[in-house]
This record gives sequence, structure tokens and C-alpha cells, in this order.
Amino acid sequence: MDGSKEFIVSAVVSYWATAGITIAIQIGLLVRALVRRRGGLVLIASVAVILTVGVSLLVSVPTIDWRPDPPATTVNPGYRPCSSGSGSGDCIGG
Repeated sequence: MDGSKEFIVSAVVSYWATAGITIAIQIGLLVRALVRRRGGLVLIASVAVILTVGVSLLVSVPTIDWRPDPPATTVNPGYRPCSSGSGSGDCIGG
């Protein structure tokens, strides 16, 4: 692989490792709130887990190329350009 692809792969792996650690911490806090039977903290931790997963997925989307394919050429492959004044009669208007 060339250097730019290695950098991209490295950045993607680093991102998902960081996101995974963050999600694991949030789930750990949710479990702790459940074990201690703290209703308010369970609600807050549940919302935090949902937001963490949502933001992790949302931020990862730009790594996907959403740009459309370039438009297909519409020029006839048999087209021959003409030169004005060539006298060959292949130009519109002479």
C-alpha cells in the first residue's frame, strides 16, 4: 500500500478504537447505575449510550464517498469536429 492508504487505514482504525473505548465506558457506567438501582442515573446513562453510539456512527459516515459518479459522456463517438471555412461542408451553416 502507498503512504496515503496506510494513513487512511490507520486513521479509521484509530477512530473506531477510540469510539469503541468511549462506548464501552458509557456501557460500564450504565451497568454501574443499574447495579446500584439509581433510576435517574440509569436514565442519564441510557441516553448517554444512545448518543455516544449515534454520534460515533454519524461521524464515521464521511469516510464513505457519497459523491455521485461522473456523468457519462454524451458526445457521439463518431463525431468529427469541423473547422469554419474548411469548405468540406461538414459544418452547419457552411
